[in-house]
Amino acid sequence: MNDALIDETVKVIEGVETPVYIVKDRNQFSVTEYKVMENLMSLVKCVKASLNGDIQLVYINEKARPLRAVIGLFNDEQITRVIRSFLDALAETGSNGFLRSCNLDISLDKVFVDSNDLTVKLIYLPVNSWSADGRISVSEINEFIISILEKAGKPDSNILSAIKMFCYSNKETTFESYRNMFIQLMKQYKIEEIREESSEELILDFTDGSEQRSFCISGDSFTIGFKDGSADGIIKTNKFISSPHCEITRENGRWLISDLDSTNGTFVNGRKLERYTKTEIKDGDAVRLANSTLYVGVRRG
Repeated sequence: MNDALIDETVKVIEGVETPVYIVKDRNQFSVTEYKVMENLMSLVKCVKASLNGDIQLVYINEKARPLRAVIGLFNDEQITRVIRSFLDALAETGSNGFLRSCNLDISLDKVFVDSNDLTVKLIYLPVNSWSADGRISVSEINEFIISILEKAGKPDSNILSAIKMFCYSNKETTFESYRNMFIQLMKQYKIEEIREESSEELILDFTDGSEQRSFCISGDSFTIGFKDGSADGIIKTNKFISSPHCEITRENGRWLISDLDSTNGTFVNGRKLERYTKTEIKDGDAVRLANSTLYVGVRRG
């Protein structure tokens, strides 16, 4: 994060267990970014409150703990997975279209990790920033990863030494290339993604005209639309569905849905999704595309 963002725009409240920030200038608060944040699984939940006329941002996280508190408990492979999850969280935020990764507060105390599945959640500050391209720099990412390795306090194994060398060697590249190269590094050392979902199918039951139909999804990506050839799954009788309308993806054991800039919207349990923002769906949920409702089921093999 740009230090000027903390110094000039927000104030960090120290000495409290839950992260709290005060927005110094109410005009710098971004209502749009605050709303978009609610739909991102990679971000810590933010609640806006008022304190003496100032905007107060309180970040509530129930499962995950600060990275500083748990990193020493992980082995080399788990540390590598945490770093990968951190990069995935950066990618989700940066690719959203509304949010800027330079507004993430990246530090060992403000990055949270779930010890059960090693997923990472980040703190995003919904305020106006002055970064040229809105992105956190690769050099900042390198510095943070090195701080993770130093805090872990592990003897340099082959993979941890390789990660250090990776950080020192990749300073002038794009984030997309950086993340892809890190994934290749994991594969080189035979550290694959956690994929507990390989025997799981997502079932979407719906009515297409007078016909009861289902989409059975087992791959990592599945699009739904109206016109033949526009998507993987076609709903032929509802012209209010766009082509394509939405995409369902599977990431780290979770099923996610995102609206692909449809005309009439995508809804989960009655809540309209922001376009291109991934939202988790679970067994028993109701997904509405325009005015067609699809009921979610999960089949485990």
